[in-house]
Amino acid sequence: MGLVDALSGNISHFNKVFVPAQNDIAKRIENIKDPHLSIVFAGFLSLMANRVIDYFFKPEQGNLIKVVKNYERRDADELLITLIIWFWIDLGNLGGLDRQESKATLAEILNTPKQGLEEKIKRLEHSNVGESEILWEQVSKVLKINRGAQGGYLAFRIQLSKICKEAYLEMGRDLQ
Repeated sequence: MGLVDALSGNISHFNKVFVPAQNDIAKRIENIKDPHLSIVFAGFLSLMANRVIDYFFKPEQGNLIKVVKNYERRDADELLITLIIWFWIDLGNLGGLDRQESKATLAEILNTPKQGLEEKIKRLEHSNVGESEILWEQVSKVLKINRGAQGGYLAFRIQLSKICKEAYLEMGRDLQ
């Protein structure tokens, strides 16, 4: 993040809003008793969610750092919840985890009541890993950005594909 962003207070605001949300999830992941689920949630789902956040807020990639003061802690929580659920569904679709067996752990990590979690899962449900339109719609709603901007969606889809590919490769190495 650049000097202008530091002097304007944007970095400070990002750290005040997004970092605690990320840290709270990380703390809850640390308490997972099942070692396989711990790796899945810490090493994959959280990692991918944080990379997407970097895409939007790191100056060399995204430009939302300039408007980061428009976001509050609840926006950061909602964005992380949305991303982690999305990638959890993806991993289940790929056979990397049993969604029914891991749903209680997901609810615990996201600190979300069962009913609220079910609603979010239903809203984000998708069958193909490359199916990113639903995610774009939800993320752009949380971040209050123009969902209809075709260039924004295409850039997001390309970056998401890159993030997923890198994370799947890293996850494969970690599980070996």
